[in-house]
Amino acid sequence: MTLPTQLPHLKVDGLIANILATPLIELVPTLADYLKPTAPIVLSGILKEQTQAVIAAYTPHFTLIDVTERDNWMRIVATKL
Repeated sequence: MTLPTQLPHLKVDGLIANILATPLIELVPTLADYLKPTAPIVLSGILKEQTQAVIAAYTPHFTLIDVTERDNWMRIVATKL
C-alpha cells in the first residue's frame, strides 16, 4: 500500500478518498496540497455521526458542495479553495 506522503509531489485535477473519518481528518493538509485550486474532492467511508467533524476539518481548505447519506454512510463533495 502506498500512502499519500510517499507519493511524488503532484497537483491533481480531482481526488476520491473512501477511508474512515479519522484518517480523512489526519490527511486534510496532505490531500489539500495535492489538489489544484477549485479541484473537486469526494470523501466517503464516513459514518453519519462523524460527518460534522470531517466537514469542520476540511472547511479551512475546501468549499462544501454536497453531503449525501446512504444507509448511515455519508459522502461529502467539496472543491479546493
